[in-house]
Amino acid sequence: MIRAAGAVVIRDGHVLVVHRPRYDDWSMPKGKVERNEVTPVTAQREVLEETAVAARLDWPLRTTRHRVGDRKKQVWWWRASVRAEAEIRPPDSEVDKVEWWPIDRASKQLSYPDEQELLGRALAAPTDGGLVLVLRHAKAVKRSVWEDAEPERPLNKQGEREAGDRRDLMAAYGIDQIWTSPWRRCWQTVAPYAVTTGLPVRSVPGLSEDHVGDVAGIEKIMAEAMALARGGARVVVCGHRPLLDDMLRAIGAVPRPLRPGESVAVHVAGANHYQQHDLS
Repeated sequence: MIRAAGAVVIRDGHVLVVHRPRYDDWSMPKGKVERNEVTPVTAQREVLEETAVAARLDWPLRTTRHRVGDRKKQVWWWRASVRAEAEIRPPDSEVDKVEWWPIDRASKQLSYPDEQELLGRALAAPTDGGLVLVLRHAKAVKRSVWEDAEPERPLNKQGEREAGDRRDLMAAYGIDQIWTSPWRRCWQTVAPYAVTTGLPVRSVPGLSEDHVGDVAGIEKIMAEAMALARGGARVVVCGHRPLLDDMLRAIGAVPRPLRPGESVAVHVAGANHYQQHDLS
């Protein structure tokens, strides 16, 4: 299975399209998932590489599936908006033209019917939504070899690399609020993004392992995060494995096992729009 991701980037009644000389087609920016990369990061990276547009992922769309030779290919898509745009993207053998097409033109002249249909879905998607990103802290030093206080147990080398990867994930979503357990390994997981953006980090004692089983307390924390998201905020909430199921249930998400550094994104808009997207 070939895994790929892309984005329907919309601005002022226009959609971002690229021409690929190898195929002589007009399509929306997309590309293959790289090793250890999650699909939202792929989508943002491919938009930037192919168009010089820095995009923010706003709402998940459906996946598309087709065959490439004898292999299956699956592409994850998002509606996206523009954060920044370079003046020129030099043409190369992969993409030789980057254009903003009016919606009416794109809906008829994109080379692939499934992308024409995706454009329609993107136009119907909420434009004022927010999200809550529930994140398990990255890989930590084993309890069995840590001799100091449990709240001070840090990330190991693998976890430090994972924290850097999660910085890219938070950037793809345009996270604007950072909440975390006060324990060291959670702080270290969100620190790279906080340093890059200059955003403050909110320490939430109720997210630490001292509060395992405090369902009411967790529900209160997550209800506040969801209320902010329904108003358009993008909140990451970093916690520990024993609390994750309660954190997810509190925002209406279906719990699933999360390995260190994995997350679940819950997209919301107003009172009626809700979508869960699991990230491995």
